[in-house]
Amino acid sequence: KNSILINVLAVVIVVLVSIMTAFACRRMRWRLSGFTKTLLLMGMMIPIHATLLPNYKIYSQLGLTDTIWALLIPYVAFSLPQGLFLMTSFIDQIPLELEEAAIMDGCGIYRIITPMLKPSIATVAIMAFLNNWNEFMMASTYLSSPKWKTLPFSVLEFTGQYSSNYAVQFAVMALTAAPAVIVYIILN
Repeated sequence: KNSILINVLAVVIVVLVSIMTAFACRRMRWRLSGFTKTLLLMGMMIPIHATLLPNYKIYSQLGLTDTIWALLIPYVAFSLPQGLFLMTSFIDQIPLELEEAAIMDGCGIYRIITPMLKPSIATVAIMAFLNNWNEFMMASTYLSSPKWKTLPFSVLEFTGQYSSNYAVQFAVMALTAAPAVIVYIILN
């Protein structure tokens, strides 16, 4: 349940924020829109594991280690640049005249744009879910008690100092892979 809760929250936040940010950077005219988009997309250049130690130090000072926020914040932060990249590409393909017609008819822009973004929403949701579902290093670094441990982290529960129960480990790995396959099939 921890894995599902953390990943669903991360995917929802990434999809919503990437839609709003992509729309603001591509359709609204303001001075720093290009700079903001470039700055957010530069997040794709930062390796996720390069931030383990600084994030751990910040989280321990703020008392966020071993909480849901210790995983949710980096999951959203590292999935957002890719979601923004995909959303801006899709928003560029939507004709501006549709938005102008929606404004003239008194309809909200998001009521017109969001249904047209269904393929990109599904793509961003699949990518964010798979990246965060299979993540192991941050969960093992930021979490110490079993309260918020995720499913990929539970494979270590069946490893001993001198031996391992491989049958149970492979069963847990199959259970770990099953939700990702199901989400991919549903959103495909």
